[in-house]
Amino acid sequence: MALFSDRPLIGTNMDTSNFAHVIFQNVGKSYLPHAALECHYTLTQFIKPHPKDWVGIFKVGWSTARDYYTFLWSPLPESYVEDTCCLFDHPGYYVPNDDGEFYQFCYVTHKGEIRGASTPFQFRGSSPTEEELFTVEDECNSDILVVTTKAGLLEVEAFFQTFVVLIIKQLFISIGYYIFLMFFVCYLLGNCCVL
Repeated sequence: MALFSDRPLIGTNMDTSNFAHVIFQNVGKSYLPHAALECHYTLTQFIKPHPKDWVGIFKVGWSTARDYYTFLWSPLPESYVEDTCCLFDHPGYYVPNDDGEFYQFCYVTHKGEIRGASTPFQFRGSSPTEEELFTVEDECNSDILVVTTKAGLLEVEAFFQTFVVLIIKQLFISIGYYIFLMFFVCYLLGNCCVL
């Protein structure tokens, strides 16, 4: 018994298409890298589950069941009837990094046939929510609008405050040396200098 099938993956009728036999539900647009994730799917009347069926994470563009990134054995439903909803938890240490690529869940039978594919999703680090974003307009009327997080804005402000303090210190150091040199030159020349 082959683990992978080399037959064409796409059927001719959508009702009996290989990809319509397992339907994935509630697939997110993105998931956190290295975090556990849940996968919900329904087994239709066209598939009978087997202990060696599995659900894999595939990079979009895959062409065979061998193109999986990672997989877990699909849990057998305790009392299988048509349209059974299944769930498995995928541990986070097996999922991809935030690489900008799109992935899909695919249900693969013990014969190596892909019988269901989810909508694409990405693995992305946490994105700021709308409440965490700020817009900052340029004060010089240059029509520039910057969108940043509060943390990013505070980081920029802290940088500029540190930069300004360093410039002021340098100015005082430079002016202080200048004043010292003026007094020293006046002392050497024996003149009384008033600044």
